[in-house]
Amino acid sequence: MNTNNEVSYNDFKGDLANSVREADLLLAHAVKQGLNIKQDTINKIVQSKKALQKNQLTTATEADFWLAFNSIAKLVSPVSIKSLKATTDSFGRRRGGLPFLAKSKRKVSLARKAVIQYKRIFIFTLAFLLFAQVFALVGGTATTSIDSLTAKVKVKWAELQETRDSKAEEAAEKIDDLEEELLNYHNRIDASYRVLEKWNNFWKAILNPTRIVLSTRRYLTDSEATHKHMSVQIAQFALQALQLYLLPLLYGLLGASTYTLRIISLEIKTLMYSSESDIRYRLRLYLGAVAGMAVGWFFTPETTPSIVKSLSPLALAFLAGYNVEVLFAAMDKFISTFSTEVPKTP
Repeated sequence: MNTNNEVSYNDFKGDLANSVREADLLLAHAVKQGLNIKQDTINKIVQSKKALQKNQLTTATEADFWLAFNSIAKLVSPVSIKSLKATTDSFGRRRGGLPFLAKSKRKVSLARKAVIQYKRIFIFTLAFLLFAQVFALVGGTATTSIDSLTAKVKVKWAELQETRDSKAEEAAEKIDDLEEELLNYHNRIDASYRVLEKWNNFWKAILNPTRIVLSTRRYLTDSEATHKHMSVQIAQFALQALQLYLLPLLYGLLGASTYTLRIISLEIKTLMYSSESDIRYRLRLYLGAVAGMAVGWFFTPETTPSIVKSLSPLALAFLAGYNVEVLFAAMDKFISTFSTEVPKTP
């Protein structure tokens, strides 16, 4: 055991030894950044380091060290020990390489790991969003095609009936043309119904692989038309759920991921990233997803500022995820209108 205020520099468990190493790290960073460091501060840190190595640290030297440590910490602020260690590979953990060759694994800083992690989240969110967007586009196109073609069929059918009732000489040729157009419309409608049926089966298989939910085929009591109408209604319900809930949630999550990648790159550049930053970023992702889905509940065309009225709901969800503070500010303002105390009447 060391006596007379002596501390071994190799004793890494000692608080003072760790502090000397941290002060040395801050001093090296300040020098690399070209900061104006007092000569007295450098001397005190170096002397404390040498005194620890020789087990000759005295009370006066230790007191001078703490003053110098405080001075250098203020000089490099907002950079801190935690942020320097988090952004430096030499302080990270080993990863990669062959599992049976420990030396082949290189150290990776916490900041680099965070970048890899949030890049994966961003790519996964973007891929899933594109899939959901294309999936909704297919279903929406099929239902819209059925509606528009059905309307055209009604018009052509009325025109055909009117032509048949007329006794014009060119009526026969016009009837043939109209019947051909009607046949083409019916074929396209049947094709759209087939696409819609496969579309419905796809999302039902994903949500319910055990097929517990009753299929529309079980309700075929009258004709095939009944089944077709039910397929359209079910597809419309699914599309509404996609447009109102899933897609806004994904756009909000994508906005939050974009913000996270942008901010984390700035923090790494300025050496301000620390382990506590990761907690903020994770919470930001959760809040961004909720904000993307909930922004439509608080902003209507009447209450939306004119500058964003031209934006689509999904674009608004992305912006809400990117900047969740806007939504929360609106929520706080909304709540404050109810929390204001009503003056008591005498």
